[in-house]
Amino acid sequence: MKIKGTAVLITGSAVRLGRHMAMHLAARGSGTIIIHYNKSEKDAYTLKENLERVGVAAQVMRGDLSTADGIKSFLNECSKACGTIDILINSASDFLAAPMLNYNIANYTPSIVVNGLAPHALIVWAHKNAGLKKAINILDASPRLYAKERYGYYLGKSLLEKVTERLAIELAPDACVNAIAPGYILPPAGIPANNSRVLNIPLKRRGKISELNMALDFLIENDYITGQIIYVDGGAHLMSDRIDR
Repeated sequence: MKIKGTAVLITGSAVRLGRHMAMHLAARGSGTIIIHYNKSEKDAYTLKENLERVGVAAQVMRGDLSTADGIKSFLNECSKACGTIDILINSASDFLAAPMLNYNIANYTPSIVVNGLAPHALIVWAHKNAGLKKAINILDASPRLYAKERYGYYLGKSLLEKVTERLAIELAPDACVNAIAPGYILPPAGIPANNSRVLNIPLKRRGKISELNMALDFLIENDYITGQIIYVDGGAHLMSDRIDR
């Protein structure tokens, strides 16, 4: 697949990594980019203006992907407003605190849904209705780090690994389903950068957005890779028991 001229839907693309990936694919020549957001409306429309300045047809769509009803509503809107979607990037996420030992299923459920179940639903919908060719899920290089205090996040991202593997089988040969697991590239929202963390990363530095985007390009342009996870983390996933987020 060539990136130029593609139609792309990126969930969670108003901010953070999703926003960077949208700008990168626009620079590579994507023809249409659908910007999804839940709460970051102003950021979404600012991104739309930026994409249109470089000649990309940009569309903004809101959707709460943390509930079953929200997912259903968003897919209904996609059915009305979206045509072909060549590439789906599932970047929407949350990082809600939900300690493992303070068990309350209501605290875990939104994270499990938005991080794991929503990508599943979106991929299946895009495959059946929009001619999907490439799905790329954004994981986390070391989800085990969040098991105690952000247990819903851990469960959701762990589920997304399995979704990636199984849908790669189920959707072949029509579509490729892969994942990228970024490491310490952007600090989690609301949490200050911890520069001491790089001491426990084998490559001894934070990652760059450009390095994430290189992995994105690779998975889009290579048509013989499916069911894979690329760790863009400087080797951090190999040392997960020694890194504190």
